[in-house]
Order: sequence, then C-alpha cells, then structure tokens
Amino acid sequence: MADNRPLPSMQRLLPEIVPSLFEVVRLDPLSPLYQAGNWLDPKIQHTLLHDAAKRTGCAITRYGEHRLSRTRHHSATAPETYALFIEARIPEGVMLFAPFAGVASGEGDRLRIDSNGCRC
Repeated sequence: MADNRPLPSMQRLLPEIVPSLFEVVRLDPLSPLYQAGNWLDPKIQHTLLHDAAKRTGCAITRYGEHRLSRTRHHSATAPETYALFIEARIPEGVMLFAPFAGVASGEGDRLRIDSNGCRC
C-alpha cells in the first residue's frame, strides 16, 4: 500500500555549487586510484579527496560503497568498510543549507545533519 503523506519540502545542500562540478572519488576495492598499496595509508581517503578537488574545487565520495581504505589487516574487530556517509571537499565560504528540516552541526572539517532524532 502506498503512503499518501506528502514528501517533506527539500532544497539543495549546496545551492551555490553546480552538481556536475563534483569529482566523484571511488574508494571501492576496484578503484583505479589505489596503487602500490597506498590503500594501507590511514590518510589515503583524505589525500584522494583533496587531490580530486584540485581541478574544480569540489570532490565527493560515494555513499553505500565498500571502502578498501577502511580495511585493516589482522584486526581483532571487523572493520567498518561500508560507507553510511559521504565525504566532500568544497571551496571555503560556500553556503550550506540543511536539505530538510533539521540541524546541521560541525566541528573542524566535519559536518553532520540530523533530522527529528534520526541521523541522516
């Protein structure tokens, strides 16, 4: 049975940036960005995102992919390789809007958006 409730009013998270400017960074096990074991570097995600943003100023990782860069050898606990978030690099000073009714909070270079007690 279809839900007849109206969809919430939404807007773009970064209205000043044309979405096609984003360089998409693949971090899955078959990514061509991994070379010579660089995926073992704990900062490789940050490095690849930074490098990708050099051309347009904007880069973004993919949601819902298994990230080789989060795999750890001989770990006593299972690594959190499945991305339930995205990472983005955007130019400083760009206006950011919560795309739905909620709260955007950040610290340093991290941002989190929460809606009605649900982490999004």
